[in-house]
Amino acid sequence: MRTLIVAHVFYPRFWPELAACIRNIDGDRDLIVTYVDGTSVVEARQNFPEAKFLLCENRGFDVWPFLQAVASVDLKAYDCIVKLHTKRDIEKDCDWGFNNCRFNGSAWRNYLLSFCRTPDAWRRTRAQLVRPGVGM
Repeated sequence: MRTLIVAHVFYPRFWPELAACIRNIDGDRDLIVTYVDGTSVVEARQNFPEAKFLLCENRGFDVWPFLQAVASVDLKAYDCIVKLHTKRDIEKDCDWGFNNCRFNGSAWRNYLLSFCRTPDAWRRTRAQLVRPGVGM
């Protein structure tokens, strides 16, 4: 399975966490790192020198950079696209959530990255992605 990983860096302090998740996504893969003006991606360039780096406008939160990234490649070359992005902690006095899940502090980010947080989690995810009829 050939995978395109698109990682958006808006909060550079969370890059190490994202980099660890990217390393768990093994196999044939390409990495595009998007970032906004004024955001340091020095560490990302050091971690993944083979990655493509795209400076993008901060429009549509992380959606516009994602669209810019996928427009820069031949999507037919990939079986799977993984979209990752840095997310800040949610203020502790916030009581935001859905489906009886609360996302205070780092819970939201942890939930969003849970599918690739460990090599085993990624293997389970990949096993689901290759099933016939699974589109996303």
